[in-house]
Amino acid sequence: MASAQFQVSVELQGVCVQPDQNTYYVVKFYIYNSTTNTLVETQTVSVLTTYAGNPVYLTAQFSSFCTVDNTKIYKIYAEAAKVYLNPLTEICYGKRWTSILYACDDFVFGSPINIGVITLD
Repeated sequence: MASAQFQVSVELQGVCVQPDQNTYYVVKFYIYNSTTNTLVETQTVSVLTTYAGNPVYLTAQFSSFCTVDNTKIYKIYAEAAKVYLNPLTEICYGKRWTSILYACDDFVFGSPINIGVITLD
């Protein structure tokens, strides 16, 4: 199997998840190889809270790290925050590890992979 492009998404919930002027939701996704405990790739996405919709889903586009294996070795970690940009201030924060492992086939044929909910506290 050749390298492929895929998506990972997360839903943001919590009392902090509401539109506010001059604020953004930011999510950073991390893909780890659980066998070697190494970071494989990261992506960061953001959206102005007034354009985020309801419910709030953020999706990152990944490409070309996953090649030639169908062994479930990849885990996903995501950190999310609602922030003011000027001055840069974190309003609320949440994080999530996936409880299951993924293989290349999951990324390629199951895209987008939804890793569930991050609650922003």
